[in-house]
This record gives sequence, C-alpha cells and structure tokens, in this order.
Amino acid sequence: MKMPRRFQASLLVLLLSIVPGACAMSWTGAPDTGTDTGTDTPPGDPSDAPVEPDPETGCPSGWKDCGGVCLDIQNDVGNCGDCAVACLPNLNADPVCMSSECDTVCQAGWSDPDGDGACDVACTPAEETCNGLDDDCSGACDDGMGMACCSGTSGPCTSACGSPGQRTCSASCVWNTCQPPAETCNGIDDDCDTVCDNGSACCAGSTESCTLPCGSSGTRTCSASCSWGTCGTAAETCNGSDDDCDTVCDDGFSCCRGATEGCTTSCGSAGTRTCSSSCAWGSCGAPAEACDGDDEDCDGEIDEGFRAQVMTSVAYASLSVYNATCNGTAERWGLACNNAIHLYCSAIDCPQSGFGPVENYDMNLDLVCTAGGEVVSTSYSALAAHHAECTSANPISGACFAAINRYCQAAGYVSGFGPVSSSGGTVRFTCVRGAERRNTTYTTLASYHGVCDGVTEGIGPDCYAAVKRYCNAEGFASGFGPVEMSGDNCTVVCVNP
Repeated sequence: MKMPRRFQASLLVLLLSIVPGACAMSWTGAPDTGTDTGTDTPPGDPSDAPVEPDPETGCPSGWKDCGGVCLDIQNDVGNCGDCAVACLPNLNADPVCMSSECDTVCQAGWSDPDGDGACDVACTPAEETCNGLDDDCSGACDDGMGMACCSGTSGPCTSACGSPGQRTCSASCVWNTCQPPAETCNGIDDDCDTVCDNGSACCAGSTESCTLPCGSSGTRTCSASCSWGTCGTAAETCNGSDDDCDTVCDDGFSCCRGATEGCTTSCGSAGTRTCSSSCAWGSCGAPAEACDGDDEDCDGEIDEGFRAQVMTSVAYASLSVYNATCNGTAERWGLACNNAIHLYCSAIDCPQSGFGPVENYDMNLDLVCTAGGEVVSTSYSALAAHHAECTSANPISGACFAAINRYCQAAGYVSGFGPVSSSGGTVRFTCVRGAERRNTTYTTLASYHGVCDGVTEGIGPDCYAAVKRYCNAEGFASGFGPVEMSGDNCTVVCVNP
C-alpha cells in the first residue's frame, strides 16, 4: 500500500509564545514502549502523555526532554521530530506523525489522486484492479495483490550492462524489461551493445598506439569529449630507432643499437666497432689482413695469407721477360733466374719477392712468391761479417746462403733467401718473417729427392725440390735452402701461407 502523503509543518513558535506550556500538556498515561497491549492508543495520540525525565537515565528511547518533560517526538503530532514541531492538517486530510515525520491521511470518502496533499475528490472504495487508478481509495493506484506497479507508469532501473535505464509498467501491472539509455560520451557502454561510446570517434579515457611523424610508435588518449588527442612521443629505448622523435637514435645511451664506427685497434690498425643490443660499444674489431707489410688483424703476424703464394707451371718464357738469361736453356736456376723470379713476383699486387724453382720440368717451373718480408740492399762486406767466404765472386753458394740467413736473423727476421741481384759490391736479397727454420739432414732430404744428399748436390735445383717436398710434408706451403750445412746436417726454411 502507498503511504499517505506527508505534509511537513513549520515550528509553531508563535503558538508557543501565545500558549505557555503548550509543549507540556497535562495528558495522562505512560510512554509508548512500542508493545501493543490492546489498550494503547495509536502513535501520535495525545494520550501518549509526557513524563518527567528519570534523574539517572533521562528520557526513554525515541522521546526528548522538552522544557523538563519527556515528549514522544516519533509519534506526537505536536512535537514531531523535535520539540514544538506540529503537524498541520490539509483539505479533508488529518495530520499524523510517523517515525518523527509529519504526514496527512485522507478522511473517509476522500482521495488525493494528483498527490498534492489536498484530498479534493470524493471516493467510493471498490476492489482494486490493474487499470492505472486508485480503485480502493487507498491513495495508491494498482496496489492490489500481485500487482508490482501502476499500469502506464515508468521508473528508473539498472540495465543488463549496468547503465541507468528506464522501465514501464505493463497493462498487467508488471515491470517491463529495463531499457538502456541512448549512448553518450562517458567512457561506458550505455546502450548495452558491447561498444563503449559508439557513435563517437573513441571511448573516453581509452588509449591506443599510433605512429609518430618520425615513424616510431607512440600513444594517444581519447579525451572527455570522445576525440583522439595528439600522438604522444614514447620514451627512448635501446632499439636502434628514434623513439622520441628528437632526430637522435637511442639518445641517452652510449650509441645507437647496431651502428658501426671506425676505431683504432690495440696494434694500431684501423678497425671497426659495433653498438651492441644493449646500446654499448663493443671492442674494436681488427680488419682482415692486407698485403702491406703491417699486422692489421693484431695476431702478431704480418701479411699472413699472402706470405707464400705457390705459382705452378710458370713458363721460362714468362721469366725471360724479366731477365733474358733465365729462359730455360741458357739458365734454369741461378742468379739470373733468382733475379727474374724476384721481378716476376714483384709485378704481382702483393708479393715483394720470390724464390725458386721449387720444381723444374721441361720448359716450365714452380716458384713461390712471398710477402711480409723486406728486400735488403747491402754490401758483400756486410754479408762477409756473417760468413767470410761469401763474396761477389760466388753469390750462389752455400756460404752466401748462410750469410744471408744470419744477416736476416740479426735484423729480426726468421731467415732470408737470394741474392735476387748482384752488381759490383752491392747485393740484394729478401728477408722473411712468416717462416720457420727446421734442422734436418741431407739423408732426410735425399728421401724426397735422391740427388740432394749433400755430396752429389748440397745446393741447387734438386735440393730446392727436396726442401719444398720436405716442407710440404711438414704442413707448410713450401720452403727454401739449405741455408746452413755441416756434414750431413743442414737447416732449411719452411714458409707459411
């Protein structure tokens, strides 16, 4: 049942001033304890008379001390909710005080269909039916058994997706399904179509990735008016890109990930370093070795990979271009061919010199071009300081081979070969680094070429071939010598590639 319309009265200050003691009327009876004994009067009835406060506990619960007496401010129409607050009547309606609030109730035969507090329609009670009317004159429409609402009315509700909607009361006085509201820009799905703020550019407060003018990924935010803000720059990270669009890649780090730059290696060559995946410079990487007399790759070796290039089946006709005597007929080995081989190798991009023949057949020969050494020009007297028997009269001799070997060792090289030319008192020969001296015997060399036994031949083309084959068997590219000899013992020089 619908509660009677309430009509709140103002304080009757004027009444109190005219009628002294109006709050403390001399009614009799005990305080209303809320327990129905069958003899109590309804709440608000004047028989709920005031009592004096208890000296220890004061007024009972729900009562108030008003000028030295306890009044029932929950039900007293003259003191409703507080002292001296009187409830006033309305047209054909009596005042009541219920739970400390003023209200009115229509007198018998009257109703207040428009809810304005004035009971201005005569009403004949009838059985309540679902028709949108107050048939039983109770002050509420369609309040009969099983009726949830007044037909045709509407009220607020919560939609299936949680938004505030509206529902209407059907012709059978039951609530229809809650209808969601129209979508508005508020960051939620008002109309329950699973899309937030549809109809607008974006959902208020949402964010998404975007592409900055410099091509990096940023983030933009949907404003309170459901429009996208500008693409915001991202914080710079180590990724090889300019994230914050300040034209500098990976700024804030040591370098741009993946970048390279020139640097100087520990051995002084021009190297390259690379920026790591954590944006820190790596160590300076040495370049590949070049044929230039320097140690580019910092391995302590010079011109490795170029130091011994075996040239096979070279025609004597090709050598005779550089020295006519070395034509395979007038000379097949000796000073002229040493000179021709030296000049032939010098004409190639890298090697500075060469020796041979290391194999000799028909009108062709094999020879070895070398790099990473130094062509030395000195006097025979300087060589004689290392071996007294080496003179300009015998440049191709065991004595000069030994003198050249010792001279180059004294200069910091492994050994040397030549002479590659001889004129007057001046001699030229080649000192080498990428090589290794090996002590062996003529007996061993003879196993590779029988003529090189130290007796039949100690130096010459057969021993050149024997030394080459010996060094090959030891894992080297080739070799020259012997550069020292004493009885069956001898020293040869094997060269690395």
